[in-house]
Amino acid sequence: MATADTLQRLSRRGDDVHGKLIESDHGSPLRLLDSNKCLANQRKKQWKTHSAPKKRTPTALKRPTVRQPILTVLLQKPSPSEPVVDAKLTLHNVSGLTKPSSSITWAKSCLGEDTELTPVHKPRNRGRLQSYDGSKGRLQDQLRQALIRNSQDRHQRPQFLPLGQVNEIVTQQAVQAELSRCKTHMRKFVQKWKPLHAKVVCGDDDSYSFRKIFALLVLIERPFNIASFIKEDLHDGDLPLVTEHNPLGAKPYTILRKRGPVDGQPLKCFKDWTEGNIASFARLQWTMLAPVFTEIEDKKDCHRFFSQDTVLPFVSWEKEAHRSGNGQVYKVKIHPSHHNFQTSDEDELKDVFAVKELYSNKQDFVSRKEDFKLEVETLKRLTRCGHAHDHLITLLSSYEQAERYFLIFPWAGADLLGYWKTSKPLPPQDKETSLWLATQCHGLADALTRIHRYDTLSKTLLHPSSFARMGARGAGPVTDGNPLRLFGRHGDIKPNNILWFPGAKGSLGILKIADFGSVHFSTRNSVSCEDRGPIPNSATYQAPEWDLDDVRMLRSSYDIWTLGCVYLEFITWFMGGRELLEKFAAKRQEPDPRWLEYPEMQKDTFFTIDRLPSGKTARVKDAVLQSIKDLRSRPTCTPFFQAFLDIIQQDLLVVEGPDGGGRKSSANLASALYDLRDNCEKIPGYIPEG
Repeated sequence: MATADTLQRLSRRGDDVHGKLIESDHGSPLRLLDSNKCLANQRKKQWKTHSAPKKRTPTALKRPTVRQPILTVLLQKPSPSEPVVDAKLTLHNVSGLTKPSSSITWAKSCLGEDTELTPVHKPRNRGRLQSYDGSKGRLQDQLRQALIRNSQDRHQRPQFLPLGQVNEIVTQQAVQAELSRCKTHMRKFVQKWKPLHAKVVCGDDDSYSFRKIFALLVLIERPFNIASFIKEDLHDGDLPLVTEHNPLGAKPYTILRKRGPVDGQPLKCFKDWTEGNIASFARLQWTMLAPVFTEIEDKKDCHRFFSQDTVLPFVSWEKEAHRSGNGQVYKVKIHPSHHNFQTSDEDELKDVFAVKELYSNKQDFVSRKEDFKLEVETLKRLTRCGHAHDHLITLLSSYEQAERYFLIFPWAGADLLGYWKTSKPLPPQDKETSLWLATQCHGLADALTRIHRYDTLSKTLLHPSSFARMGARGAGPVTDGNPLRLFGRHGDIKPNNILWFPGAKGSLGILKIADFGSVHFSTRNSVSCEDRGPIPNSATYQAPEWDLDDVRMLRSSYDIWTLGCVYLEFITWFMGGRELLEKFAAKRQEPDPRWLEYPEMQKDTFFTIDRLPSGKTARVKDAVLQSIKDLRSRPTCTPFFQAFLDIIQQDLLVVEGPDGGGRKSSANLASALYDLRDNCEKIPGYIPEG
């Protein structure tokens, strides 16, 4: 009788007992059989005829047939000091022992009660490679730990693998180690092709490799299929694969093809895959394809189109309370490996950006798309060489996904209103702050000139008239030496749309005009309100011509009024901080002249409407004039502030008639403020010295 002691003795002696089969012959002692002979005689072909029906053979006369193996006999080493390899014997079920419990009882009666028996289930072997246990490998663990969740989609929370992590994790040594875990009965062949495949997987450069493909196979525990991918030349550059569903409804239901102008044939490397594995590969391939946002110097081609399945490399995504006139702003942190933007010197803000989503819905999708194109084109033109300005916001990139449009900007420390009320609620009335105020006010006026007068020789979407200046088929501009001048209006100048960016250490920062969704260009400086359409300007900073029936014309001077309101609040903040600024807003509160029957309807505009028999007229509110007078009487109102208040009162906050002409142009305003800024450094006592 073959007992466990006998088998252990054979193992110690060095006899090859691995893979030997044990068979019972109706109670006769167990005997070791050669595996090949046993497999060759597993089943006897039963005599069959087509003319006569099958005859039932009595159970007692049936020959004992070897069935699916259900038990494994594990022979342990007697002690760690003995150089004996663990032996593994497979026990087959025989006729009359159909249940595992009865087989275990019968086997132990033959081998001994102390023999360790473990049930096994032999998988069907369709190919050379039999099985793979990914839970034992370090590569799969490293890949899963390196995955980062996208914070934009809070429901599905998709993951992405940062750029560069694939090259660091999937190395030749790691590939060989993972392939070694694949069990096969062709050991000598495997030893030869493992190093070869590892070298091909990693490739000589990133332009042609199978690293991402192999990483995906490891995640779904099918790394042994890398040979078929290499044979079919399906490399990382072919990702993402196009996912289709079988129109015939037959298996496989999901078909993966290469991208191209013409749909390719179904890939053969997925031929024997299950539906679940194919779906997992199609879903996980997007974890390897997170895009990289790049800032293009000329801003000609910064727009990106992303599939709905694309996982964006956003580590954090926070909705801001403030919404712009035509969109929602989010505070987003982009993974450092997925952008090349250089916007901040502070470590905690160098990967943080503002992403603005433009309002869009299916009912009004076409018009929103046009608004998006206009804002993107405006930002591109105003941030190109020759038109860029330090006090205009810079567009870093733009993209659209799932019929939603997004713009990426540098992240600001605060808007101007937040800076007044939160960052510096009580500013120091010293020389440094006064000089900074003068510099920023001049910079804002100078930046506005880039919008109010735009000269171009090339094709632009800012206005259709520029297309007429293109050559045949739009091949190039007609260089007649006379550029096309376009007149622009921002339309929404207010403290919320002026952003404060912290500067270098010791600097007070810089202000920039933002939100170009309301910018409008035309070949004439005047356009009717009906042609222009509604603008989202806040009622607080609205110019009076918007409410006058006999004017109803918008010009570049519309922005001069709104900028004058901002300047007056700027000086008010400097003189008394947040408290004085809030008192100034409260003094301007008056019943809305359009809703006199509802006195609770209050407006804090800088002008009021008088209804006369001859019609409606506008004038600056008495509260505004009184506030200017109070500011002049303060001890910190030095000659610089006196001159600045004169410009605001006499050249900016002026009610224009139907023909306009009462306010300074942005160019003249910038020139006047430059002189004031120059006097601050030249004339002693021109600004506070404290």
